[in-house]
Amino acid sequence: MKRAAGNSDKRQTEILIGIALLVLAALFACYALLQPRAGNGHIDEISTTAAAPSFNAEAETVELESQSVGDTAVSFPLNLNTCTAEELVMIDGIGESRANAILAYRDFLGGYTSVEQIKNISGFGDSLYAQIAPYLTV
Repeated sequence: MKRAAGNSDKRQTEILIGIALLVLAALFACYALLQPRAGNGHIDEISTTAAAPSFNAEAETVELESQSVGDTAVSFPLNLNTCTAEELVMIDGIGESRANAILAYRDFLGGYTSVEQIKNISGFGDSLYAQIAPYLTV
């Protein structure tokens, strides 16, 4: 009898562990679905309204359009040491969280000495840097 009861207890423990693992998997799946994704939401809105650079082949310079934030006109390139989050989100590829990260890193550094320093921020790789660098200066 003890042996049968021992097997029954072991089976119940295995079933409870299995149920607990399924509950944890469901919780992780829900958490993952609630996380924001790059390319959704605010970033898509910005990509349709941000200024696109126009290239002048003769002078090999980038001319950038002016945009407005509220009542204030924004001229590009933006100075990383004086710009606001509202101005930064006007750039295609920079949403609110990236703009806030740029400003927080500026505070940490005490000011940028080069535009390339934004590549030290998590999530700012070479491709994003190439996309936004024409819009920025120090």
